[in-house]
Amino acid sequence: MFRLVQYYLFGEDSPICFLKTKVAPSRRANDKPHEPWVSIDKVKGGVISAHCTFKAG
Repeated sequence: MFRLVQYYLFGEDSPICFLKTKVAPSRRANDKPHEPWVSIDKVKGGVISAHCTFKAG
């Protein structure tokens, strides 16, 4: 189980930050962890964009 979330800040005045982590696969424990990330608007509190390396299907 992973519990580390990385926080990337582009500067004190930047309205955007990134969060990145690793997530263990639920079905095949030997598979590489998935790597989701999200960019957040710190002023409005909304998600700007997000992605994960998990391939559905």
